[in-house]
Amino acid sequence: MGELGERNSLVDQIFQQYDADLKGELTAVQAQSIHADMRIGGISFQQVEASIDYTCLGDTVEKSELFELLQEMDRRYFLVQDFRWEFSMLDREMKDTITEDQARWFLQAVHGDF
Repeated sequence: MGELGERNSLVDQIFQQYDADLKGELTAVQAQSIHADMRIGGISFQQVEASIDYTCLGDTVEKSELFELLQEMDRRYFLVQDFRWEFSMLDREMKDTITEDQARWFLQAVHGDF
């Protein structure tokens, strides 16, 4: 079985495990559970909903959409992790705060002058 076949088989297994009611679709809560089981901490429910809006045709997740959804959720997860790491580098006193100048620099480094 090729890499694509193995991926599809794994996606099928994951989908079946979380589609306990056999509805053929997953809710945002179920999608969040899958991702939280894969990544420590997962992402917020709002980010899960935004991921579904970005990758899926409806408000629920069909089996054919699951792989792309998990990729989008991972992209968002790692953005948050990078942000936390970079924020902690600026927070030298470990008070969970940074100065306005540091925040401005941080946002400009990420988004440019705009």
